[in-house]
Amino acid sequence: MGQGFTRRCMSCGDETHFLQGIGFRYFSFLQEVKEEVRAGKFGKEAQAFIIEYPECEFDARNEVYFCKDCMYLKQGIEINMSYGDKSFTKQYRCGKCRKAIMKPVKLDTERQYKKFAQIPCKKCGNSDSIMVDFLMWD
Repeated sequence: MGQGFTRRCMSCGDETHFLQGIGFRYFSFLQEVKEEVRAGKFGKEAQAFIIEYPECEFDARNEVYFCKDCMYLKQGIEINMSYGDKSFTKQYRCGKCRKAIMKPVKLDTERQYKKFAQIPCKKCGNSDSIMVDFLMWD
């Protein structure tokens, strides 16, 4: 089961969807992401880890990342790999300010949704008419 939200600007109509989780495709999703890691899609560090430890424990899921410094939201895939005492977690740097390491957000409070409604529209810059809709998916 997954959850997410849609940000819709009522001024210009721009709409962005953000998803968390995996849904019913859990095993096929993990396999797809694992192959993408091996191919280098998630960076050389992740690729090196999975090549060196091909039998590592592997977990991945859709996640929403947020930069507190510049109020930037990004859809990404959280990747965690571990083998013995070695581990790797994919980190995302902010695509706007390029400074901050973005953290996955928790979509568990009304306060969080209100916060995302205050982020200006990436298309028109308006922050007064952003609507945030919660959704569940599978």
